[in-house]
Amino acid sequence: MRGELPEIPESLDAPSFLRRVLQAALYERGEGFARLLPHLLEVRLPAQYLGGEFGAVRKDWDSARFGLALGFPDLYTLGMSYLGMQILYHLVNSPEEATPTRAVAAGGPYLCERFFCPDMDMKELMERKDVVLYTLESKRPLREFDAVGFSFTHEGTYSNLPRMLRLANIPLWQRDRRDEDPIVIGGGECMLNPEPVADFLDAVAVGDGEELVLDIAHCLAELRGASRARRLAELSHIPGVYIPGFYRAVYDDEGRFLRLEPREDLPSGVYAPQRITKRLLNDFDRWRPPLKPVIPWVDTAGGSTNLEIMRGCPQRCRFCHAGHIYLPTRTRSTEEIISDALELARYTGSDWLTLQSLSLLDHPKIVSILEQLRPDLDRRTVSLGIPSLRMDSLSREVAELMRRPKESSLTFAPEAATQRLRDAVNKRIKADDIAATFEHCARAGWHKFKLYFIIGFPGETDDDIQAIVNLTRELKRIAKKHGGRAPRINVSVNALIPKPHTPLQWAPLVGEDALRRKHSHLRAEFRAMGKRVHLSYTGYEEAFVETLLSRGDRRLGQVLALAEQRDLVLQGDAERFDFEAWRQCWDEAGLDAAREVHGERNYETRLPWDHIDSLVRKRFLWSEWQHYLRGSPTPSCYEECVHCGLGCEE
Repeated sequence: MRGELPEIPESLDAPSFLRRVLQAALYERGEGFARLLPHLLEVRLPAQYLGGEFGAVRKDWDSARFGLALGFPDLYTLGMSYLGMQILYHLVNSPEEATPTRAVAAGGPYLCERFFCPDMDMKELMERKDVVLYTLESKRPLREFDAVGFSFTHEGTYSNLPRMLRLANIPLWQRDRRDEDPIVIGGGECMLNPEPVADFLDAVAVGDGEELVLDIAHCLAELRGASRARRLAELSHIPGVYIPGFYRAVYDDEGRFLRLEPREDLPSGVYAPQRITKRLLNDFDRWRPPLKPVIPWVDTAGGSTNLEIMRGCPQRCRFCHAGHIYLPTRTRSTEEIISDALELARYTGSDWLTLQSLSLLDHPKIVSILEQLRPDLDRRTVSLGIPSLRMDSLSREVAELMRRPKESSLTFAPEAATQRLRDAVNKRIKADDIAATFEHCARAGWHKFKLYFIIGFPGETDDDIQAIVNLTRELKRIAKKHGGRAPRINVSVNALIPKPHTPLQWAPLVGEDALRRKHSHLRAEFRAMGKRVHLSYTGYEEAFVETLLSRGDRRLGQVLALAEQRDLVLQGDAERFDFEAWRQCWDEAGLDAAREVHGERNYETRLPWDHIDSLVRKRFLWSEWQHYLRGSPTPSCYEECVHCGLGCEE
């Protein structure tokens, strides 16, 4: 229960509004936070550490049968834009509002509170004031919760995990934790290869999280007070839960990964299968999205309110991680989308609503949805956002419906600029469609565009790189000719990161010299296009580390622990990235990083994530890799079943 709120110290020279916010953020369990309070204006964006936002759920601690501290291993400004965290937060706190009647016996009452990775200035303040990492809602230390969960959406956040565990005073290695320590759980799309962080995690939630998080909550609520060994043994029986401590990694004499196998000394009652199958939410349309989300105090990445209308993507671009691990494609009904979108707009007061999906134009009713939404949202001066559009005839129709009340840009991802390479990566769009789409969008009044390309594909030639220049130049000409204003085009070029569970998981990262040569060529050519065309790209060093973390095995745990000691955290900030320090970490850990990143692999090579079953057969991915090498596309799932192993044809 909420107790007496202490007075704000007079030494804190804060505006009256901020003083009221700070006053509301204090609770009887916030002793550590109270020590931070007089110094909050010394850190950047102090509001991200307050809690008490509109929509935040504050539940009675003593009546909860299970408490989950749900964390995002990055800054608040990034985590609060992640829809998955909002979904789990409201589901655990209010399962009766989102859970289909026949789906899960939710049990409860459960309690879920949020935490994020503090920025460097806040981390130093917490250490100076001897304050452990706390949740925003009750300001309680993470150690007091039954479980501490992390949602991993990008491998670049891995080194933040040991930082957050250390700040929470939770033992870093799962083998060192005792009965009184919370169960540390990893989830999110990166956990289709959890091995780089496996030694930090007690359990891993693999796949869709809605049913899974409630099953975990129910299990741990029933076993509250039981030993850690008993709780982990029971969790191992939940479909989609992987217990890393029940397995050991085997390597050859040269340090190459051979296999992951169940330990021989496991006690009775433990379930340790050879493969862990991802959890799949089949009745996706019947689970309600969070319609009363937490509204952050500060601007977040993207800055919009998000509504997921489809999960999965039928296009299966061969490089795309999300496009494969979220299969099969599942959609929400038109009626639910319209109702939910308008309710979200009313509740949040946001001027920007994004319909979230990997491939929005593949929703069978997308045009009807936009036609019905547009008038109501226009009356509220709410802009309608779409993450990106395919460059085809449907995109031209949607672009007309998408014209927003405020200045914005359209995003397209051609990925490759030659038809040969687009066919190889299974990006089934033609040159004529690209030109026609740009012309139509310019005529509709759009003048700001974002283009995304990938370079470093196996077999890529100099002509493929020059084609990016030629295509951008041609699209600029089209937009200038048919638009009412001079176009502005931002072009982002990223190196291919071979991701697990994709057909390109067998490809190596492009070599350093080759990538630098490609970058040099692009810089020179884009410089000649003028200031209204801007080029950005990721460097070889960043691509190297991301590839290592994406494809790594358990030896990465030691590298990440060393990285945290060297302050290699919050690596999404380019100014903080230090490749030489990363090199020192894997050298000290005795890891041949170059072999892991650039080494050749074939079908017989055992991969660190082979024990995770994504439901898409490995032999299907291999056949798609062979199609890539031949340069031949395969149809989308909506056109023809390709028998990938999901069984959708049934």
